[in-house]
Amino acid sequence: MQSIATGRLAVGLRTVEEHPQFIPLKVNGTLPPYLSSSSLFRIGPGRFEATHSDGRPLKVRHWFDGLSILHHFQIDARQNQVSYRSRSLSDALLRAIEATPSSSFVQFTFGRSDPCRSALGKLFQLWTPSTVDPQHLTEAANINVTVQHIPGKGVCARTDSVSSLKIDENTLEIDHFFDLNNVAGTKGAHIAASHGHYDAHTGDFINYTFKFGPGNVHYTVFRIDRDGKSHQLASFRDKPMYLHSFATTEKYVILMLWPLEINSLAVLYNKSLMDGMKFHKDHPTKFVVISRERNEIHATYTYDAFFCFHTVNAFDVDNSVVIDLSYYRDATIIDEFEVDKMLNASCFSLSSLVRFTLDGIHEAAAAKSSPRARMHVINPEPFELMRINPDRQRLDYRYTYGVTNVNALFDAIAKVCVKTGERWLWKAENRIVGEPIFVPDPQGQSEEDGCLLVVVLDVEGKHSSMCVIDAKSMHMIADAAVPDVVPLGFHGMYKNIQ
Repeated sequence: MQSIATGRLAVGLRTVEEHPQFIPLKVNGTLPPYLSSSSLFRIGPGRFEATHSDGRPLKVRHWFDGLSILHHFQIDARQNQVSYRSRSLSDALLRAIEATPSSSFVQFTFGRSDPCRSALGKLFQLWTPSTVDPQHLTEAANINVTVQHIPGKGVCARTDSVSSLKIDENTLEIDHFFDLNNVAGTKGAHIAASHGHYDAHTGDFINYTFKFGPGNVHYTVFRIDRDGKSHQLASFRDKPMYLHSFATTEKYVILMLWPLEINSLAVLYNKSLMDGMKFHKDHPTKFVVISRERNEIHATYTYDAFFCFHTVNAFDVDNSVVIDLSYYRDATIIDEFEVDKMLNASCFSLSSLVRFTLDGIHEAAAAKSSPRARMHVINPEPFELMRINPDRQRLDYRYTYGVTNVNALFDAIAKVCVKTGERWLWKAENRIVGEPIFVPDPQGQSEEDGCLLVVVLDVEGKHSSMCVIDAKSMHMIADAAVPDVVPLGFHGMYKNIQ
């Protein structure tokens, strides 16, 4: 646990209004020319309260349940200009909340359910579908975690369920909701990873699904090719675990079943993922290695119990597989992201950057054994929301970039050498930093030639900026100030539109 200052987080955990029309921003410094004409998309919570039709308030209890808003920074490096706009992606859900009395409102959440709801009310929820948009009678889902490219769809927003939405890039409006089952060729699944993997070399989008049910569940790992056609890579039965992310190499897909188990009935009864999750510290973590070439489970490894939100990178080395990730001893951090705890707690669980190596991958497959994975701590300091040079994905690499805690939660950007563990920081006073998105310099000669695009919140000034940080020197080279707060969000995507 780390003792940090938390009161300042209130600035970034509040409701903001959307700005659907572009606002030109003042740029300080000079934008790198290789940013040319491009877009930075960021997604996360934008509303934390609403009012039901009976006048009772709805209060968001968990950071992950804040109503979604999409942010768009349009970059024109040739003119040294940046414009900003934002659009709520949760209007349908807001209409449903405002049109429904609190006693009959049903919405699946990540955070814990309302403790005031009676047992009879929860039993009623088992047969009650989630609320729909009263205006269009369509889905009213809250999708606020990742922005990704899905073949056949384009720019999409995702979360830890099969609910997804396609974004109209011209307007930022929702083009349509869609069910990942219909794209993946699976049936009736409820869960999928927020962090599907897009392989730019093959054009494949890779993810997994499973359906809630008693006992072990049926995991389906699939890929969607560049033409939008789905292919099953493997299927297997195991305990239902909460997997926010997984790993891929050029040869394999690796699902890491850390023992954060989901009780399907409890989830359906409470309409809450957290109410149905339990971390089993005495159970092992299982690494399920799936061959992308042969479409089958290749090998299985084990390690002690741990938890992870985000993987960094993975790659093949001769007869081994290497996986780098942000490691937690347990899943306490999920509870610590409840809004009240973020505002009032003085300590947060620590993650560290670690490397797992799966040795003897061919022998493990031939022997049908489950050897133990090998772990090495790259750097013990807090590290989350990691990104790398995208040209090094699924390849051996040297540098990763993420957010860290020095004096407060998410108050600095860290650059870490995965070969030596050496760390460099970018930090400014009274700032909260977001995920650093790496944009490579196409004329660059080394892996670190490029820049980081980071949305930074000025706590005292109560406004945000898009900062451009040189990835080699870790010095800021430009920034563009937004005349409003961009709330604390999760993930983003860079897209060069030339």
